[in-house]
Amino acid sequence: MPDLLKVVDIQAPLTTVHALVASAEGIAAWWSPETSADGEGRVVVRFGADWRVVLEKLEETGSRVRWRVAEHDSDEWPGTELVFDLSEADGWTTLRFDHRGWAEATDFFRFCGTKWVAFLLSLKQAAETGRGAPYPDEIQIGRNG
Repeated sequence: MPDLLKVVDIQAPLTTVHALVASAEGIAAWWSPETSADGEGRVVVRFGADWRVVLEKLEETGSRVRWRVAEHDSDEWPGTELVFDLSEADGWTTLRFDHRGWAEATDFFRFCGTKWVAFLLSLKQAAETGRGAPYPDEIQIGRNG
């Protein structure tokens, strides 16, 4: 099973980055402003009328947040995990991001690997400046986003 693995250094405190990956409000700042908590402990992330992701938090510590994709409009995301591992040194936070558990390396897997870079840069921007570039203002990489 292939995984998408990314790393980015962010010039912001670990607590700032943690807040951006651990809650609906934080996720809305860099992934999609159409993000909300559903009242059942899950976070729903919408991308217009076309895409929806439902996340269930599996783990949260001071340096790690792990979500399971409970629902997605593709067949490939449900059951995968989004893992945000954080460490801090000299005023910088290193974010190691894994999107784990893909069944195979399809073209959609590859597309998502590139698209995650756009959203992780949005997360970096949100942490460093207070304003990210979430959907629909993220970097566009193809015909469908």
